[in-house]
Amino acid sequence: MAIAVATAAVVGATGLSAPAFAADPPIINWANSIDYDLGRLRVSVTSDSGVASIRAHIVSYATQQEVAVTDGFEIESSNGETSTWFTTNRFQLAQLGGYRVDIEVTDNDGQHTSRTDAGSLAYFVATSFDRVAVKPATMTYARREVTLSGRLLGRWPDDGHIAPLAGFPVNLSSYPGDFGVATTRADGTFSGPLHLDDAGSVYAYYSYDNDHIGYLSGNSAELPVGITPASARATVTANRAKVKAGEKVTLTGQLTWRSPDGWRPFANKQFGVLFCYAESACPWSDYPTTDAEGRYQIEVTPFQTGFYRIGVNSGDPFIASPSAQTGIITVLQPASFSSFFATRTEDGTGVSVSGRMQFSPFSPQTATVDIQYSPDGKAPWTTVRVVETNWSYEFSTTIPSAQSGFWRASFTSRPDFYQTAVSAKVKVV
Repeated sequence: MAIAVATAAVVGATGLSAPAFAADPPIINWANSIDYDLGRLRVSVTSDSGVASIRAHIVSYATQQEVAVTDGFEIESSNGETSTWFTTNRFQLAQLGGYRVDIEVTDNDGQHTSRTDAGSLAYFVATSFDRVAVKPATMTYARREVTLSGRLLGRWPDDGHIAPLAGFPVNLSSYPGDFGVATTRADGTFSGPLHLDDAGSVYAYYSYDNDHIGYLSGNSAELPVGITPASARATVTANRAKVKAGEKVTLTGQLTWRSPDGWRPFANKQFGVLFCYAESACPWSDYPTTDAEGRYQIEVTPFQTGFYRIGVNSGDPFIASPSAQTGIITVLQPASFSSFFATRTEDGTGVSVSGRMQFSPFSPQTATVDIQYSPDGKAPWTTVRVVETNWSYEFSTTIPSAQSGFWRASFTSRPDFYQTAVSAKVKVV
């Protein structure tokens, strides 16, 4: 603190002012061509006091001689102390090519900075494509070739004019497929064939070559190419629409596709069989093979109610992969009576019945049981009462009846999910 006070006193006594700290000299960050306008230059500068002037020297790499100089810059953007500038006019150079850029900068405090090889000027003709089209846009089994056409253009760096490029090689590319080359006509247009192995895309590109020094490479956008596959069909028929669990069902059908010469079989072709117990729940069931006529006959065992779906992968993107499905096949699950009892009540005026059902592997919450009577134990049986089981499938009831005869329990699933079951008959006198 004492030192600070003394310093202030000396300054006051002499009448001198305290020196100001000088700002740092400007920094030249980089200098490069403007991508979309190669005849112009963009320069980045960092300066504490701001930029007063910029001068750019364009130097030939081959001769190391200066070929152009400019002071004409306008500010493009500023981010704090760093600003970007661009030339107001395009350079007019005798030859296309790449050039070294040397930069001089003077800030608002009069400080001067120069940088040799601050960047480069790409003084080239930028190529581009327009009117690019592919015909047809969709292939078929018999027609797997398309024609790619378009026009190659160049943008000159001296004045920015755009003109067609004649006599230039244009590469034609397809994926997946082959390649080709076309030469541009006087108006810059081109066309050529391409063969594709599948649905994909095509595009054109010009690659920099020694016959056209100073013209940059360029490429068109990719154009999609689709396929309209040859029709195909599958048939499947189940010989039974309702079976008991464990019983087999026979599936028969044929797999064919439509060639340019007519319908042909998917001969000796492996295909898939799925069993669907819900529309979106279809585990694989089998992988059989067709015969020489594309026909098949297989036995399957559905484990629950559902339908079978068959399908084949044609293995050729130009041929559709058909599928078909059966109607619903109802599979009745096992149901039985594990016990049934019928006895006369003590007062002789009624009959007490009880029993138990069992289900496996699928079980309902409860079951409805018909208690039936027959005087001689033969049909017809008369349903006397309907009872519902408890959660363990047990049931019991007392029925007013002084008649002697036979009693039994009967179960019929509603809806049609379980097999019909009948208990043993018991005689009550």
